[in-house]
Amino acid sequence: MQPQVFDLLEYFVANRHRVVSKDDIIATVWGGRIVSESALTTRVNAVRTAVGDSGAEQRLIKTLPRKGVRFVGDVRTEDAVQVVANVATRPLPALSDRPSIAVLPFTNMSGDAEQDYFADGISEDIITALSRWRWFFVIARNSTFAYKDRKVDVRLIAQELGVRYLLEGSVRKAGNRLRVTTQLIDATTGMHIWADRYDLDLTDMFTIQDDVTRQVAAAIEPALANVEIERARRKTSEQMVARDHQMRGMWHFHQFSDEGSDKALACFNRAIELDDTLSEAYVGVARVMLSRSMYRFSTEPNLNFEKILEIARKALALDPTNAPACYVLSIASAHKDDAETALEFARRAIALNSNFALGHFALAVASSFMGRPDQALVAIISPCGLVRLSRNALCGSPSAHRRYICSIATPRHRRRRGKALA
Repeated sequence: MQPQVFDLLEYFVANRHRVVSKDDIIATVWGGRIVSESALTTRVNAVRTAVGDSGAEQRLIKTLPRKGVRFVGDVRTEDAVQVVANVATRPLPALSDRPSIAVLPFTNMSGDAEQDYFADGISEDIITALSRWRWFFVIARNSTFAYKDRKVDVRLIAQELGVRYLLEGSVRKAGNRLRVTTQLIDATTGMHIWADRYDLDLTDMFTIQDDVTRQVAAAIEPALANVEIERARRKTSEQMVARDHQMRGMWHFHQFSDEGSDKALACFNRAIELDDTLSEAYVGVARVMLSRSMYRFSTEPNLNFEKILEIARKALALDPTNAPACYVLSIASAHKDDAETALEFARRAIALNSNFALGHFALAVASSFMGRPDQALVAIISPCGLVRLSRNALCGSPSAHRRYICSIATPRHRRRRGKALA
């Protein structure tokens, strides 16, 4: 039951000795905000549904024309102290080692209850988009929407849901303009990790909803990764678990240096020693090996691409939804002159997570290796392509990625690849 529906039911029951008018309901439940007749009727019908009643029968909640509403069912009271005690002693879920986030229902600041659908839609779409990132856990909609229209401290919400991070936001419509604000909070400290604002012209509401969802989801993942990597770096060796070593390995990997590459490999291998089912650790090993070839972070004359493919396939076998594993398989396949397979895995990475910038990068590489530079450019300038990659230092060195794309897009390189593929 949604909190506002519960509040309305509670109000009806508490005032069952009289008829409550529309003005009474709006003043108490909506705090005097402007509410349309249809929105009020929808909420009253939701209350009826919750208690097994209907607008046709009206066995428990009766509507009296031009007067208001009255609850006419039998009511049995219980000891409120005992009920509160039972709730208070209920154990709270513990935080897991895996990062977790809850997306709270966005607040409709427009003063129009009928705009709730848009605010709810953005929240739901962000939950779906974030769920495509496999390294952190996202709380389901039904759990987070229980807090809709309730003023509860974010730390208490996080404790009740057993999450470390909360995303909250608001939607405000004024004329033909729409403003969406979002903020990511570390609920363990109450600190704001990231915040942004989107000012948009009202055109197609669904297009706007998709655009905001994509931008928010693409920004949150690297923000979370930054915090988790820093958290892992602060731990002592005795405190660290497999995922901590994997996150610390990613920090070393993104230093983009010979020394960072060696340290990253050691961290990933240690993570595998502690948990040989951790798919992300195998991807880390494969990415280190791949980067040593692509960006010459190694003095090894001949890197074994078969070994890279083998490790990436193992990562994908452990987690078939691992988009970074598909990215590695795509790039390595391209360097093995298997452009068709490279294209297949690039598309699979994007299908698994359309906000995964490296998936679009792999598509650009595969397209270039197939002699399709125009398609490569389309992938680069896509909303989640190299432009997005350049804003996210966690995806590697943007300048190195640009140099790599430019090098494989030159006519000389295309002629060389064409001969090799002939």
